Amino acid sequence: MKNLANILCFVSLLLLCSCRSNDIIEVEVPLSGIMLASPSDGIGINLNDNNVLEYTFTWDEKSGTENYTLIFSLNEHLLNPVYISAGNATSKTFTAKQIDEYFAIFGIVGGATKTIYWSVKPSAALGIASNEIRSFAATRVKTRLLKPDDMSEIQLLWPETSTTLQFIWDTEGIDPETEFDIVLGNTAEMNGIVSTIPVGKVNTADITHEQLQAALTLFQVSRFSFSNVYWNIRNRTKSELISSISGVINLGDMMMFEDVRGDERIKYKVARITYSDGSSHIWLAENLRAKNYPDGTAIESANVKEASETSAITAGHVKAYGCYYTYWIQDRIAPQGFRLPTFREWEILFEDARIVGGSFAVIKDPVYYETFDGKNSPEANSWGLGLVSAGNFNGGSLSNAKREYCYYYASGLMSMPAPGPYHNFVHDGGWTLWPTWGTPSPARFIYTGE
Repeated sequence: MKNLANILCFVSLLLLCSCRSNDIIEVEVPLSGIMLASPSDGIGINLNDNNVLEYTFTWDEKSGTENYTLIFSLNEHLLNPVYISAGNATSKTFTAKQIDEYFAIFGIVGGATKTIYWSVKPSAALGIASNEIRSFAATRVKTRLLKPDDMSEIQLLWPETSTTLQFIWDTEGIDPETEFDIVLGNTAEMNGIVSTIPVGKVNTADITHEQLQAALTLFQVSRFSFSNVYWNIRNRTKSELISSISGVINLGDMMMFEDVRGDERIKYKVARITYSDGSSHIWLAENLRAKNYPDGTAIESANVKEASETSAITAGHVKAYGCYYTYWIQDRIAPQGFRLPTFREWEILFEDARIVGGSFAVIKDPVYYETFDGKNSPEANSWGLGLVSAGNFNGGSLSNAKREYCYYYASGLMSMPAPGPYHNFVHDGGWTLWPTWGTPSPARFIYTGE
């Protein structure tokens, strides 16, 4: 049995030792008052035991708690827990498949064992200390599903959508004429939304990242994040799954955003930038190229410009530079679910690039940003943001392109005091971003998650 007595004693000793000998300190740590009943401490829960169909956790509490939460953790102090609502009951029952989903969350691969700690607390007071913490040895089911490795983390690539992930399964004892389907689901029991991919009389198949992305889209997972996807193989002849427990792969949503504006559909790379303080943003990793407003109506020709191909500016430059927008429509052109970065957010990006990344090279495209230190180094664009030296339009013609300058819009500049208001800002290769009036200019955006 695990309890907090030793921990509380240790904390008390520390507090006492830190004070004068004649001080008296009373430490009161509120406890949940919930006593665990079953399973007993240290028991094994082996999902390969076909004689056990359900697993029940029970507890006893006499103070009239209205709702309970069962807690699982890999840590004996219940750090980084998984919370499971139990309502007002004093027990929680799982099928083997249901509890296997939680084992998968903790990174236990098929057939492997890890220790999981558990307790119960009042749902309204999860911060309170547990009266008791127990553990059990969790063993996931051995499986016919051989590859990809269970709990594999796979980042889906764009635009390399034809990249494949290999699936392999054991067909021993199954009629060689049997045809199979790969089944992808958003639950281990495959009782939610599923995506079926016919593969025929084989025991291996290569599935493209595009097909896997289609499944993520079907499951409506959070954009630009990793999500658990369950997979199994269906024996089409018997219309049954060959493995009693589904495999799990952790798929990273393609870092791509399709901007739909009426009859205009444009796909853009996006990049997650994680800052030195641990926070992060999803940035549009290309300059906006839209010629329509988000509602699908055309942007007036006076408000949007585009570079022309010349002997020096190729079609690649034109695409990378994107469109140049006048400052008075900058707040009307953000793609759905995105917003303009603030000027301070731009400053933090450049500060972290210089300090954490080692130089501004980590956010600059080595092809379409003409001049910068580290252009030919491995660090160039290593953060995936791909800023370009597109310049701006000045007096109706393209200015400052293919040099050290990049211009972008930022929210809040228009409300700056004198000598503002400003229209946008310029980075000239130095450490400072300069508010300026150079417009029309390119635009980048931050994802809001909406």
